[in-house]
Amino acid sequence: RVDENNILMDDAGGIAAGKEIFQQACWACHGKLGEGGAGPNLTDDYWIHKGSLNDIYHTLKVGYPEKGMQSWEKQYSPRQLNNITSFVKSLRGTNPPNGKAAQGDLYSEAAIADSATTVLVKDSVLKK
Repeated sequence: RVDENNILMDDAGGIAAGKEIFQQACWACHGKLGEGGAGPNLTDDYWIHKGSLNDIYHTLKVGYPEKGMQSWEKQYSPRQLNNITSFVKSLRGTNPPNGKAAQGDLYSEAAIADSATTVLVKDSVLKK
C-alpha cells in the first residue's frame, strides 16, 4: 500500500506515467514544463509545503485549497499519486524558460540528511 509514509522514487516507467497525468491535470497551474503559472515553479529548490517525496505526495493527496491546490486523492490511485510525485521530483533543476520566481522555503535533500545524521550522532553520544 502506497501512501505518504512509504513512498519511493519511481523508475523511468513510473516517472513517464506521472508525466502523462501531469500533462493532463497539472500543467494549467504549474506550466507544461513545471515552470509555474498560477501555481508555483516545481523546478527550483523552493517549496511552499516542503519538498521531500513524502511532502509532495501529501500535497497531491490532501491539497491546500486555501492556496488553490486541490486534493487529487479521489481522482487518482495511490500508485498514480506516487507516479506524479516522482515526475514532479524529477523536474528539479531542469530550468525551463520563463520560470516563475521562487516561492516558499529553500529545501535541500543534503541538509535533511545532514540534520538526521547530526541527530543520530547526538543521540548515540547521549546514550553512552
